This record gives sequence, C-alpha cells and structure tokens, in this order.
Amino acid sequence: MRLTVHPPSVHRRPARVGKALLSAFFALAAHIAVADISPIERLRRLSLDAPSHALTEGERLLALPEVRAAPPDQREILMLMGRASMMLASLKQTEAIAARLDALAESRNLPTAHAEASLLRASSLLDQGKYEEGLRLGTAAAAQLRVDGDAPLQRRAIVDMCEFLILSENATQARSYCERGRDEAVTAGDDFNLARALHYLAGLERDAEHNEQALALTSQTRALFEKLGMPSMAASLDDEIASLHLAEGNAAEALRLAQNALAFERAAGRQAHAALSMITTAQAQSQLGRHDEARRTIADALRRIRSAHAAALLPSALLTQMDIADAAGDRDTAFAAAKEALLRLEEQTSRESRRSMVELEAKYANLEKQRLIDTLEHENHVKELALSRAEADAERKAAALERERLTLWLMAAVAVGLFASVLLLFTLLRTQREQSRRLRHLSETDPLTGAANRREFLRELGEVYERALKNGRDASLLLIDADHFKAINDRHGHQVGDQALLAIATAIRGTIRDGDMLGRLGGEEFGVVLADADHRRARNLAEAMILAVCTATFTAPAGPVPLGISVGVASIRPHAPGSPEAWFSAADRALYAAKHSGRGRAVCEGDLPEVVSA
Repeated sequence: MRLTVHPPSVHRRPARVGKALLSAFFALAAHIAVADISPIERLRRLSLDAPSHALTEGERLLALPEVRAAPPDQREILMLMGRASMMLASLKQTEAIAARLDALAESRNLPTAHAEASLLRASSLLDQGKYEEGLRLGTAAAAQLRVDGDAPLQRRAIVDMCEFLILSENATQARSYCERGRDEAVTAGDDFNLARALHYLAGLERDAEHNEQALALTSQTRALFEKLGMPSMAASLDDEIASLHLAEGNAAEALRLAQNALAFERAAGRQAHAALSMITTAQAQSQLGRHDEARRTIADALRRIRSAHAAALLPSALLTQMDIADAAGDRDTAFAAAKEALLRLEEQTSRESRRSMVELEAKYANLEKQRLIDTLEHENHVKELALSRAEADAERKAAALERERLTLWLMAAVAVGLFASVLLLFTLLRTQREQSRRLRHLSETDPLTGAANRREFLRELGEVYERALKNGRDASLLLIDADHFKAINDRHGHQVGDQALLAIATAIRGTIRDGDMLGRLGGEEFGVVLADADHRRARNLAEAMILAVCTATFTAPAGPVPLGISVGVASIRPHAPGSPEAWFSAADRALYAAKHSGRGRAVCEGDLPEVVSA
C-alpha cells in the first residue's frame, strides 16, 4: 500500500489515482500505539504484509466477547479488513465490508463507522476510474470525520482532505491542509500522520517539478515508516523514489529501487501495487536500452492490471507500453497501445460527464413538470370559481321566477343564494390568506438564492440570542464572504456572478442542519446562525463549508470558474452578557481577519464573553 502523487499530466494521472486510492484506509490506524503490539496492531500490519491472512484473523477477533462489547474496536477491525480486501483487489468483498460498517453505525449509533464505509467505497470508485464520484464521496466522508471524530480521527481527516484535494488538482487548498496536518501531527507526536502529510507534500513538490525537494521529503517519509516498524511500507516507497530518479535520468538507481519494491509487493500478494512497480521497472529498463526486457515487463504488468480489474491504471500502463515500443522501433505495438489508451481515457472522463448531464436533464424535466401541474391547478381553480358564480346566478333567477307563485320557494331560493354567497366569501378569504402568506414569504426571502434576506436573518439572530441566554445554551454565528467575487463579475458578467452566488448558497445549505438559518446579508455576503452549537462545532462546520464550496463544480460559458469563501465565527456561551449587535460585530471582525490572512479559511473571534461584551 502506498500514498503516491504524480504530475497531473494525462500520462501519469491514472497511476496517481491508482496508487493513492487506498490511502484513506491506510491512515485509519494512525492513532494506534506502536509500542504495545496489541491484536489490532498485529492485524494492521497483517493487512499490509499478508492481506489474505488479515481477513481470517479479523473474523476471529470480531467473534471475541470483549470485541463484541466494544463498537470502536469492531469499527477498527472492519476498517483493517476493508483495507486488506482492497489490497487483494476484491471489489465484491470490499463492498460487503463497507455494508457491515454501515450496519455497525446504525445499530451502535457510531457515525464514524458510516464515514469509514464511505471512504472504503470512494477508494473502490477511484480504482474503477470513476474519479468525480469517488472524490465527491471521499471528500464528504473526510469532512464528517472532522466534525464527529475524536482528536486522532480529526488529525487523520485533515490529511485525508489534503489527499482528495490533490486528486481534484486543487494544489493551493491541498498544500494548506497538508501543512496543517503536518503541524498538528508534530504537536501530537503522531508520526504516522506526519509521514502521510510529508508524503503528500512531496507529491505537490513533484507536481511543481521540484524533484530535489520531493526526493528529500519522500526520504523523510520512508525513515518515519522504518521508525514505526513498517518495513513493507518503507520498501513500497522505493517505487516513488525510483520515479524521481527516473525524472533526473538516473535509470540504474531507479531500476534497483523499483525491483526492491516489486519484491515486497509480490510477497504480500498486492497485485495492483506490484503492477505499478512493474511499470516503473519497465520504464527504467527502457531508459537503460534493455528494450526486450522492458517490453516483457510492461506486458506482464498489463496482464496483472486487467486481471485485477484496475481500470484506473490502464491508461498509464498503456502509455508506458507505447513509449517502450516506440523506443524499440515497434511502431505497430506503439500505435495499438496509444489507440487503446486514448479510448480508456475517453471512457473514464465521458462516463462522468454523461452521468452529470443525465442528472441535470432529469432535474430540469421535473421542474418543468411541476410548473405545468401548478398552471393546470390554477386554471381548474378559476373554472371552479366561475362555475360557482354561474350556479349562484341561476339559483337567484329561478327564485325570482317563482317568487310570485310560492313564498316558501322564495325563502328556499334566498337561503340557497345566501349559502352560495357565504361559500364564495370563504373562497375569497382563503385566496386572500394564501396571497398574504406568499407576500410574507417574498418579503423575508432573497429572490436569487432562496436564503433569508437581511431583515429576516437579523430577526432570527435576535431570537436565537435571547433563547440562548434564557435557556443557558450555546449558539454560534458564521459570517461568510465570497472570495474574489468582483473578479468573477468583471470577467464573466453579472449574470454569471448571480449564478456563482446561487452555487455558493447551494453548497453552504448542503452542510447545515434543517433548523439552522442561512441568510444573504447583501452582495456576496452570507450568514448562518447556529442554535445549540459551541465554537468547536461551529469552526468544524465552517471548514466543511469552505471545502464544499471550493470543490463545487461551477462552469461559465468561458470555462470552469473556481469558487471560494472566507468565514468569520463568533460564539456565545450561556448567561454571557452582551447583545446581538455585539455578537454580529464579533463575527464581522473574525471575517475581516479571515479575508486579510489569505482568504479561503475560517477564523474564530475568540472567547465568547470577551467577544460579545466588547
């Protein structure tokens, strides 16, 4: 198992995803102590070195009475079994273990087990070349661990976010999370997550073609895994170092390191990873002029990749076969490999595009259908009113004709007329109340985003503030500002700017609870008021919002448009003196600090009583 990042070219991207797809699960054991070799620690090492045996050992541990009574231990064991099944490239077994994690989450009220099941499924999707769906699922699971996990899981989740942002090719945000994960791991003495963070930073340096820095960071990562007593992980990094040596033209050293990694991976039964080391081995052999060996090696790698159904690795292997065949003068093989590589890349990208288009078309078709239903209901209502009026007129005319003949009939006609009038009045009053309700909704709602307008938001803010002080509960306020919004308007026009605001509001709304209020305060500024939420939950939610917005897909006619937000957070504590205005000002100061410290981040004002009474 490895955590590898390659340059984001069409030649290397599939390999990058293939090598990184298991990293989220590889990190789930980060907070287990290495000093005492517990049964779970032994299982963690087996999942790396002997995955088949790890599955058997995991089932034995799950049957123990002490494990049955400890849901967190069950979650840990299932996660390690899932990692072992991914090592064996068994998609069916991986899904079965993910389903067991979901069942554990439901039966024992353990939401982190849901998040780990999602990470397992995200890895399977990435392995099958379904990048967009896998990244979306994995990013959401990492954000959930940041909110619901304990301190070790939160540290792990920070580095997970770094990984998924790298796979999304968002290098700036990825570097921020990697550096934060590195710093928190150093503070906590967490060598495992420190190794992960350093490895991803090495990948970012490689993407920037800073090979010397990348080699230094990868060597530090390898030393940490040696220190942790994980020689197989250290050896698997030899393939990464070999790739860096290849980029520098040192093919002989690259070949030695790649073959060392290949030996470890074959011994552990990790077929997909063995195939990746074979790709690097074939590249080194070709650079050394050993073309026949290189052609046999890459052909063997392709056979292993196809048998493991690792579709994400095929384009990289085929492009390597093309280069090797071309260097050996075999134009027919080179042409065939290039043709199949382009076909595989087109399948992987167009599959996600077609799915998004079908979903979009279904959404708009449903909206159009609803509009038609509303129109027909309105027309039927108008016809019913007209029919009621016509019936009332007919009754009155009939009563007039019979007035002279029979007084009793006259009284009956009057009674019918009065009944019709009362019915009409009731209908008119009901219509008036409905119109009043709609007008009230319009007066409280921003028409562009559907969020509360400024007046309604401030009213709700005051009510939440009073309830918090009266009932002795926490509450938090988030003020949000769209980053570089003026540049979007200037470059793409106000219509695209409006669509960008709607996309931001939609992304934020997807992260908050049903009872929380989202409001648009004016221009590109939004606010969220959170009842019963302390500063820790508010900060975690703010970071989840930032991640949701920056990974949201938004495209203008001129091309993709990156979105980002900055968030200011202020919280109040029970019975603290102050006022809603002071609370709002505290959050505004925090937002100002976030905007002027680099954007794309959340800043908390500080301790609540000092903030509110300021």
